[in-house]
Amino acid sequence: ICGGSSRWPSPSAWAWSSINKSAATTAPATASPIPAATASCSQGDVEGRWRVYATVLQSPTPHWMNCDLTVTPAGAISNSSCDSPVQRNLQLSSGEIKIAVTTNCVFTARFELGGTPNSIQHATLSPEKSVASGVGASSDAYFTFTMIRTGAP
Repeated sequence: ICGGSSRWPSPSAWAWSSINKSAATTAPATASPIPAATASCSQGDVEGRWRVYATVLQSPTPHWMNCDLTVTPAGAISNSSCDSPVQRNLQLSSGEIKIAVTTNCVFTARFELGGTPNSIQHATLSPEKSVASGVGASSDAYFTFTMIRTGAP
């Protein structure tokens, strides 16, 4: 059984055969249903209603936030509020989202949450313009967030 039988291919021949079968059954990259990663955006692409989930690193109590966000066609934030385990119904106001780089959907933002100024330093809108993710800060906290489009304004 362990002798040099010629009925079994060598390990290297078997590995090459497996690689070739795998390559032959893999779909070509052009058949992918995923949109191009270099989608372009305009200011109007952030308009709508969004659900925002954030992780807030703030001393002494790191926490999460859950926000309803409404953005006008010009990027202004209106009729928005947030809840967290620390505070509920915080008003999100005096803000705007601006597309900073149209060729790859990068945006920045500024807003007040419960009267405290916050800013989003870097965020990206997905190619299909339904999800965004990024990072930001206030004077006493840092945060990461994901936002999901839930509808028209």
